[in-house]
Amino acid sequence: MATIGFLGLGNMGGPMAANLVKAGHTVQGFDFVAAARDKLVAAGGRAAADVGAAAEGADVLVSMLPEGRHVEEAYAGVGGVFDRANPGPSSSTAPLSRSTPRARWPASPRHAASR
Repeated sequence: MATIGFLGLGNMGGPMAANLVKAGHTVQGFDFVAAARDKLVAAGGRAAADVGAAAEGADVLVSMLPEGRHVEEAYAGVGGVFDRANPGPSSSTAPLSRSTPRARWPASPRHAASR
């Protein structure tokens, strides 16, 4: 089974992450709301300390975030996904939201160096 990083454990993301745990995957999730992280732990998942920790070591990353600005910050912000996710073609990212970032994201220095 896969290790799945999950960003956004609210009304939509929380049940999705719990279902992935039920299916046998290791899910490490992050949400700014502590109660959402607690629900994931109660379902058998792991609470990540921050966005980057949820992405670190994940085979797949799922993001269920409310707005494009949240997606952009989670991925391109300092210590975010681009800084800490597995580099290279062996990792997959599935941003599942109705939001679209305003502009193309700059790659982090570590990610740019691996290209």
